Amino acid sequence: MAYDGKCGSSAIVAGAGIGGLAAAAALAPRFDRVVILEKDQQLGDCVRRGAAQGAHIHTLLHGGELGLEQLMPGLCDAFLSAGAVKIDVGKNFGIYDFGSWRVNRPLGLSVLQMSRPAYEAVMRKRVLEFDNVAIQTGTSVTGLSIEKGCVRGVLIKGEQEMTADLVVDARGRGGALPRDLLKNGFGEAPESVLGIAMSYVTGRFKKAQAAGEEAKAIMVRPSSPDRRYGLVSPIENGEWIISLGGRGAVEPPLELEGFFDYARMLAAPEFYEMMEGAELIGDLHSYKIPTTNWRHYDQMPAFPQHLAPLGDTIASVNPTLGQGMSVAVFHALGLAAALDKNGLDGDFCEDYFDAAMNASGAAWTMASYDDLAFPEVTGERPENFEQIAAFSRGLKLLGNDDPEIHRLSVEIAHMLHPPHLLQDDKIIGRVMQKLFESQSAA
Repeated sequence: MAYDGKCGSSAIVAGAGIGGLAAAAALAPRFDRVVILEKDQQLGDCVRRGAAQGAHIHTLLHGGELGLEQLMPGLCDAFLSAGAVKIDVGKNFGIYDFGSWRVNRPLGLSVLQMSRPAYEAVMRKRVLEFDNVAIQTGTSVTGLSIEKGCVRGVLIKGEQEMTADLVVDARGRGGALPRDLLKNGFGEAPESVLGIAMSYVTGRFKKAQAAGEEAKAIMVRPSSPDRRYGLVSPIENGEWIISLGGRGAVEPPLELEGFFDYARMLAAPEFYEMMEGAELIGDLHSYKIPTTNWRHYDQMPAFPQHLAPLGDTIASVNPTLGQGMSVAVFHALGLAAALDKNGLDGDFCEDYFDAAMNASGAAWTMASYDDLAFPEVTGERPENFEQIAAFSRGLKLLGNDDPEIHRLSVEIAHMLHPPHLLQDDKIIGRVMQKLFESQSAA
């Protein structure tokens, strides 16, 4: 039976990033009062101190875009009004991987590209249009207040308690939830970890004049033994964000001349040709990602009631595929659905984790297969990993020839469908045939 009525008088969201804002939008119709607690003092249109990766490229996948529209109708129009750039991902998003370019064709699928601060600014404004939502800045959550297995609030400013009926932990991958659970006697959450040793250097640029007016993006993804990545994406104000990445000892330089030299060494010369002549605005920023982590809170013997981890607090994957923001949105949608079904009682936690772990698992599967193709990446590989890698190569080849397979692959990448749809026997057979044909022609 569906739960009928308000779920409680108050809810706390720890963290005012994309996940925290999406969670607050999900909670606002279901609680009398929602307070977002954010450790940063200032929430403006610049990169927050608490979002170390905020200067780098962020992509809201089409699935995440549709999810945000459910939580805040009209939000995508607000993104566009704030300068978001709409890109046709089939026609105008060039992807180089497995040693060649993917075919570009219109697929009727688009993304709205903005900088991370711009996404957050628009979302904050919309979330605060809920009369019962407030953001409290300069407030660090230092722990959880737990009594008899149930979270009753959070600790701030040391040991000061702020109570609530539900706490959503959106503090991110660097948050202290695992420590808090261990401290309160709940033990350790099982965790999947990959040592990916990735580094990025990113800058905002004035778009190169030769690029023309049409909104285009370009990505170069390496195939082992190459280790160099690159991505150019248009954002608001007629600017670009350009990110260069590497693995292991291959790191992009943090000075402009070396940055452009590094771009020249990418596997596809078209990347440098596109960005040549772009003018840096401000500074270059670096960010390193030693590991990706998926914390399986749902597999713990006991988990506190009235607590919902969300976003990177559950799983942080390689950002190359741009899944992080969309996964957080799916978590928020799962939170709303679990509350509507159960309130805070019954199977709320189980139902929420079913939705959240499904979204995290889909992202983890896609990202980890990319990561594990590099032999230096540490972590558990499936026994059939070589076949999985071959399937990915063959799927690209088949998609280049078949618009419907191309569309399905892109829709799965944008989290509109689960990855297991590609495990259809007919698709597998066609992919294997395509691989055989390509190897015979080589």
